[in-house]
Amino acid sequence: MIVWVPCGPRLLASARFYAYRTHEILANRGYASMVFRSPSKTQHDLTEAECRRLVRLTAEGKGPHLIVFQKVWGPRALDAAQSLKRRGHWILYAGSNLRRDQAMAIEAHACIASSEIIRNELAKYCPDVVVAPEPVDCWVPPGTRSFRESPIRRLCWIGSEANQATLDRFLPIEAAKRRGVEVKVISQGKRASVQYDPTRLVEHCADCDVMLVTASINPEASPNRIIQGWALGLPVIVDMAHPYSQIIKNGVDGYLARDWKEFAHVVDTLRDPFKRFRIAEAGFTKANRDFNDEAIGDWWQHYLNARGWSRVLRRSQCRLAIRPSWMETHRLRDVMRRIHALLQPRRKSERQ
Repeated sequence: MIVWVPCGPRLLASARFYAYRTHEILANRGYASMVFRSPSKTQHDLTEAECRRLVRLTAEGKGPHLIVFQKVWGPRALDAAQSLKRRGHWILYAGSNLRRDQAMAIEAHACIASSEIIRNELAKYCPDVVVAPEPVDCWVPPGTRSFRESPIRRLCWIGSEANQATLDRFLPIEAAKRRGVEVKVISQGKRASVQYDPTRLVEHCADCDVMLVTASINPEASPNRIIQGWALGLPVIVDMAHPYSQIIKNGVDGYLARDWKEFAHVVDTLRDPFKRFRIAEAGFTKANRDFNDEAIGDWWQHYLNARGWSRVLRRSQCRLAIRPSWMETHRLRDVMRRIHALLQPRRKSERQ
């Protein structure tokens, strides 16, 4: 069985979403996979109770199991990894922090990284490190991408509240307004125009004409945001200071800009709706070819086969109950909240 141990808040952390998405892809391919749910209190560590529960969980059924620690590197999680390793289980670490996760990388049998920068650093501590493709948060549904003749009115920016400083430096919002362009900030912070929700990303970006990706304050940044813009069917403008700006072919599947002046020039270029559609189409084709669920499933299957883990981790032929997916669970909770809100006035009147 593959046990995913993701970090962060249950719904909004990208690492948790990554674990759920990859779990679903592998489960659909016949792998016995589950997500170990940890509470939102702990960001990069587990509680003592969670460590005990994880050890008990892996003691059930036939082993060995593959335990994937997704950006979880705290002292209690490290103790749990050491205990699981002594019991004969495989430890796979998905790293992201160049300053704090060396101990977990040393303990792991293998590591995966989201970027070359992280891979090069983790390779100092673990001999088996590769860069794994990340599933994007959301894809624009087939048949909904359309040609827009209207000029550029709104661009979107997706990122954390801390990263908003890079947006402020690169693109003064008032200057953008003077050129008739509204900036829609999709984030988790107080200054966000819209609160980030991976299940509603297509809806939030539906009225946007362009996506802007600025440099990250995190030197370990991955190209995920650029690929997300492609997957949403939007032309992407990338700050050249971004660590992965080189994946953009300037003028083919996106545009590069060094500063606000170059950005303004690109916006003027993209006012041509035919050019905007052509750039968006090239980016979407590239993302759909290299980062769709099929490509990510193929990558993981090859990765597990190469290490001899695939045969042990395959689900037995017996019929197993499949849990609802992350997206289905989230939608079900949303429906239940609405039903509860509708029933509240009725219950009050019945009491009276």
